[in-house]
Amino acid sequence: MKFIVLILLGALLPGAAAAAEAAPSAVSLSLSKPLQRSLAITTLTIAADAKPTLQQAWGEIVSQPSGPGFVQAAQAGRLVAPATGWPLPGDALRAGQTLALLEPVLDLAERSRREAQLAELTQRQFIAKINVDRLALQSQARMAADDKANLYFEEARAEARSLEEQIGFLRQSLQSRIEIRAAEAGVVQRSLVSAGSVVEGGQRLFELRVQAAPRLAWRRYQAPNGELQAQALMLQGDAIALKPAGYGVAADGLGWTLWMDFASAPKTPLAIGELVRLRYSEPAGSTRASVVLPRRCVQGSGNNTFVWLHVGAERFERRAVQLRSQDAGSLNEDSVAIDSGLAPQDRVVDRGASLLTQYRIPTSTPS
Repeated sequence: MKFIVLILLGALLPGAAAAAEAAPSAVSLSLSKPLQRSLAITTLTIAADAKPTLQQAWGEIVSQPSGPGFVQAAQAGRLVAPATGWPLPGDALRAGQTLALLEPVLDLAERSRREAQLAELTQRQFIAKINVDRLALQSQARMAADDKANLYFEEARAEARSLEEQIGFLRQSLQSRIEIRAAEAGVVQRSLVSAGSVVEGGQRLFELRVQAAPRLAWRRYQAPNGELQAQALMLQGDAIALKPAGYGVAADGLGWTLWMDFASAPKTPLAIGELVRLRYSEPAGSTRASVVLPRRCVQGSGNNTFVWLHVGAERFERRAVQLRSQDAGSLNEDSVAIDSGLAPQDRVVDRGASLLTQYRIPTSTPS
């Protein structure tokens, strides 16, 4: 039977290999039912309510950015080394560790104004203490006579406490030091200033390399449209759940980069730069949801990629399709993802598609 089929193919339509390259974009074939059975042609029907198909792709483990890698001065001032010493490049830091002390710098006019205010408050505090002592004696004598409190004494004592607090705040503004701490654990990359330097508000003081949790980066050549479903990282047979963390244009401008965070800490350590495989599917109702077919269904290459549709009892038609370039080789060895060109209820030729591609379409000549 196989020998007979080959003879039929050679006799009816010779020159198959050359015809595959020269075939036009719009092609239809007519094959009788006996010949279809001889070629063992089978078809697949595109379901109208097909659920998102689980697909696979490669991703890379990258460092998760958790904040700026530098420390800034909160305001203008003079830097002073902390008790633990000035941080040097290569030093490991703990979260909350004091890196430097900042003494606010005041101009001459502002410092003079605050010192004059401090002198005035000190004088008023001295007088308030004398009044408190005098009224305390009067209050004791009055309480011994009629056992009633002296309201003037309470007012004087409250005023003295208020003046004491104001003096404390004013002295702190003249002599205070602001602690500059590391927001997260990391390593000092570079020290941009030294102890004794006068800095401005917002000036960078230290560059740090923050020790952050790993994150999965995944490149796609189609813009994301909603959250991808069924995201999981396959690691040594275990599925680790992922959650979207954002996306942006790839650094080289080709496609998009999606970032995924781990829903839970992986049991297996992951190295930065390691390539891992993940599983995903398109959002429900997505207009870009791919149709996954066996690789043998798809013929041609590049811009001349097509499938064969069974459009009639004995009629076949060639239909151009667009492969998902990112996933074309990442599902598995026997599957491809098609972005466009097919519609629900289309009957795609599965087995025997390559035999149909080898046919030469006869051209009619004027009589």
